[in-house]
This record gives sequence, structure tokens and C-alpha cells, in this order.
Amino acid sequence: MSINKIGLMDFGTRSKKIDSLSIIESVIEDAALAEKLGFHRLWYGEHFITSANSPWFSPDMLLPLICGNTNTIRVGIAGVLAGYTSPIRTASSYKMLNNLFNNRIDLGFAKGTPGGNFLPFFSQPKIASHEEGMQHIQSQIAAISSLLHDEDEHVKNGVILAPYRGSVPSLWNLGGSPHSYQASLSNQLNCSRTLFHKGVNLELGLDNLKAYREDFYKQFGRLPEVNIALAGFTSPNKSKREEVIALSEAEFDFVEPKTRLCCEPQELFDKMSAYAEMYDADEVIFFDIARDPDYRRESMAWMSEVFGMKNRQQLVA
Repeated sequence: MSINKIGLMDFGTRSKKIDSLSIIESVIEDAALAEKLGFHRLWYGEHFITSANSPWFSPDMLLPLICGNTNTIRVGIAGVLAGYTSPIRTASSYKMLNNLFNNRIDLGFAKGTPGGNFLPFFSQPKIASHEEGMQHIQSQIAAISSLLHDEDEHVKNGVILAPYRGSVPSLWNLGGSPHSYQASLSNQLNCSRTLFHKGVNLELGLDNLKAYREDFYKQFGRLPEVNIALAGFTSPNKSKREEVIALSEAEFDFVEPKTRLCCEPQELFDKMSAYAEMYDADEVIFFDIARDPDYRRESMAWMSEVFGMKNRQQLVA
């Protein structure tokens, strides 16, 4: 099938030779380039890792800078760690951001946890089991969705998120399992199916995805947005691809080798198109695993060329 939209996912991971503030500068430059090359959206991950050159834990402070240096491309978080956030602060902050920047903000929800060394610095109820933890995450997501979508009900109780009657950000559930679809339906969320995490089962949940689309339309009168997330790097240069793969295997141990797309541009086009057809998705979010900023920009340029993105910007504006 034809892929009409391609987005980029970025965790800010770069060469250890680059300091954190220089990485921020590079990320902002990459955002402007991505818009010029015709990419549809930019997602920045929230992750709490111990690294001297990590540019951020949460990208909340970065997003206004990205939006201020771009004009049309969608920008968002992929995703906020739902179990470790304040629903009222998250909902109000992202609603304000969405209205400041012309309704182009995405708010994604992730189910991960910070590293154990960070946990003492979070305010969170005691969780006794995995099941209880998942219930807590779903209640957090439900609260954020309700605050954004059920404005009239909350106004009755004296809760108004500024700007009153303003537009709400696009909400996304990020997941790699079929259970994600039911959670997405319950909270009026679009769905991004992650295919690059280690151990992913590509066949699992395809029937659930079809049912989710149908039930979403019945319940909300519109079809949800569905995309898939893949990881890799593209360049005609074999030595560069081998270098990226070697570093990925050493430092990106969460990326599934079977779905990792480190290949020439035309092969990337063919494989991404095949995955998109499998999931009936017209958008792919690409997590570039290259650490070198110049390699990443080359990869972006090749993707733009092989998918004809600059000639199709009118489709994604």
C-alpha cells in the first residue's frame, strides 16, 4: 500500500562525544530539516537513563522550542510515562501547548517505568503487583483523556483547563501488544503499534486492530489514526550501515534484529511498505538508530527522496 506519511521518533541518543546542549541544538536543526524534507510528525521520547550526555528525561521543555522553529509539522511526546505523571498537569500543559501552536501537538502515552535509581524522586502510590500497576496506568490515562474530552462535565465541578473551549491535542496509545487496542478504544486514543521492540510478535493482534477500527468508528463517528513504529537506518553506503548496526547491537539492546531496517533506500521503501500493508497503516514512525548527526540527516534525506515526500507535502499539511 502507499505510505502517505512518515514521522520520526527521537530519544536524543547521540555519540558520547557530543555534550547534551549540543545535542539539543542538533535536534532543533533536525526538526527544521525534517519539515523541509516533508516528514509529517516528530515524536520525542520520555526516558530516564543514567548518561552524562543525555539531553533530557522528559522532552516537555523541548517541544515549544521545536514548535517555534517549525511551522506545520506535528510535534509530540512518545510518550509520557503514564504511571508517573500528574493527570491535571499533563492535560493542562498539553492543551495549552496545542493552542499556542496551531493544533499540531501529539500527546502519546507509554507504559514504561523509570530506572530504579530514579523512582525515589517520583510521587506514586505503592504498587503491589503488575496487575495493580497496569490498572493504575489505565486510570491515569483515563483521567487525562477525560479532562481533555469531557470539558462540560468538569466545568460543572469547577475545573476549567485553559484555554476554555480550546482545541485538544491528538492523543495516542503506544504499545506492542493487542491489549493496546482495547485501552485505546476505552479512552478515545489513536494507536501506534511498535514493531521494533525485542521479542515483538508481528502476527499477534491483527484481528484486534480491525475490530478496534470498527468499534472506534461506531462509538465516536470517525476512524482512528493508526501508525506503526519501525527502527533502522538507511544509506547506500554499506560500511556506514555496518557501523550503525554494530553500535546498535552494543547499545540499543531493546531493538529487535528481525525487524531492524538497516538497508539501502529502495530496500527500506519495500520493507516499510510491506509492514504498512500488513497493518493497513498509511503512516510509519521511524526511529533512526544512528548516533552520528550527519548519518541521521543523510538517512532522512534518502527517506524523503525514495518516498517522494517533498512532492507530496500537500497531502500531509
